[in-house]
Amino acid sequence: MTDNKTITITANVDGVSAPALRAIRTAVEIVWVALPALGNADFNQLNNEGADLSLKFEPPEDNAEKRQNYQAWLLGKAFQELANGARASLEQAYIYCKAMKLKGTKGTLSELQEMLMTNEHRASRMNFPDLLDAIEGEIGGSLNFRPELLSLQKTRNCLEHRAGFVGLIDCAPGEKELKLDLPHLKMAVQIDGREVDMKPGLRVEKGGEIIIRLAKRTRTFALGQRITFQGDEFAEIAHALQFFVSELVERLIKLG
Repeated sequence: MTDNKTITITANVDGVSAPALRAIRTAVEIVWVALPALGNADFNQLNNEGADLSLKFEPPEDNAEKRQNYQAWLLGKAFQELANGARASLEQAYIYCKAMKLKGTKGTLSELQEMLMTNEHRASRMNFPDLLDAIEGEIGGSLNFRPELLSLQKTRNCLEHRAGFVGLIDCAPGEKELKLDLPHLKMAVQIDGREVDMKPGLRVEKGGEIIIRLAKRTRTFALGQRITFQGDEFAEIAHALQFFVSELVERLIKLG
């Protein structure tokens, strides 16, 4: 007779944050390396043997235009990497919530594997708003950054499906623009009872009260406009994703 062995399975919330954090690291490092390289690239070398694909377009792009287009492409792809990382972490959060319902119960390993596979498939098939709804139902309340997550995903969809050119499907009903809302840390100082934003060169008298808080920054892209980012804007977007992940993990930990 074979004795059954009992093992204890521990759900680790780090598995939820891992996809988003990997995406942040990958995207930021690639942008950090590639953006300066594009700035210094000699595009005349593209016509050298082995680099020319014999594709001719009229009118031809000059080097400045190529540089701008390549930088926009790079930052757009990096943004998609961040958005996909956020989606993957939300899917893992859904699976984590379902797994926590098994806390204190007993079952077979095959039953656990079937549960994980079923919920992994279910999470992957949900559209983004429904996935957020499902997670919020499990954690018992709305995520503070839900509107920002939805705008992040909407911007990602435009980059993925329309090469970043804003269409009517990307705009809210009755509007002709796409809004990307992101949280950021705002630093200000109290001067004579007024709150003044911190910026390079601002003189602050001794004893001035410095204020740090979360604020929302909105980027607006008009119908037909192409979504583009600057390097510093991308760094801010990556930082915003860390806020999303931190809140999600904190809410999941409270499930016990």
